[in-house]
Amino acid sequence: PELAQPTEELLALLTELNDREDFAPCIISGRDSAFLEEHFGRFDRFTLVAEHGFQISLPSTNRTWCLWEQYGGDVRNYRD
Repeated sequence: PELAQPTEELLALLTELNDREDFAPCIISGRDSAFLEEHFGRFDRFTLVAEHGFQISLPSTNRTWCLWEQYGGDVRNYRD
């Protein structure tokens, strides 16, 4: 997985999506928040969701990360 990086073509497409005001884009990934921040943090209209939903960063030019529990999830009583 360390070798899987977004291509320039993908980043160009995401830049175009980020520029549109009629979208509320979201990237959901199993990668950690550091990876998403490094590669996609510049897209200020995107919600970023790391570690399969465990960490969430809402759209912002100054990103912060919150744990799933802060959005109402209860990891201790979670049932699949």
